[in-house]
Amino acid sequence: GRMPSFAARLAGKRAVMEILGETVPWQNIAIEQRGSERPQIQLGGQAQSLAKKRGISSFPLSLAHDEDENLAVAFVLGVYDSPSQLQLGTDIASVEHFKRIQLRKHGDRFLQRVYSEEELYEAGGDAALLAEKWAGKEAVAKALGTGVRVEGVALQDIRILTGDDGLPYVQLKGAALEQAGKIGLQTWMIRIIKHLQTPLAFVIGTS
Repeated sequence: GRMPSFAARLAGKRAVMEILGETVPWQNIAIEQRGSERPQIQLGGQAQSLAKKRGISSFPLSLAHDEDENLAVAFVLGVYDSPSQLQLGTDIASVEHFKRIQLRKHGDRFLQRVYSEEELYEAGGDAALLAEKWAGKEAVAKALGTGVRVEGVALQDIRILTGDDGLPYVQLKGAALEQAGKIGLQTWMIRIIKHLQTPLAFVIGTS
């Protein structure tokens, strides 16, 4: 249970080094998280000096891991001139998990509770597309604050739809739209990577 989570933090530290352009002692980069709050990167020593030298003011971060698939991912940006608001989100989903859901007696009820009619129509019962949309929803939820635990925010309020260009986009409704307004997020960018049986979603929300 702890290994994928540890691997995600390790990936986050490695990503910070890539942004800094140099290898620094691992202990110079701390990733701290209290309860369901967003993880935070704290730099010390050589890492802190390099960030200051390069003019990097902050490192927004999102982590995700899938224990069943033994996978971990970190999404980190080095921000030079921070906009008034910028939040990241990332998540991993399992195609096999959604195949199992579809076989359950009440699987349809779960899908209708989580997805909008338009999302279900776009997915057409394809477990891979359902997994991709799930990863996107979870990633947006993380960017909104505390994942799916944001009070009153339902995953159906977060919609991952496909544009005429074939690319995914984010549409918020209800409590999710209200939460985005509260924390100053208006513009969303999303990228979904079809990685074998575990699609990955990366989201940036900005003011």
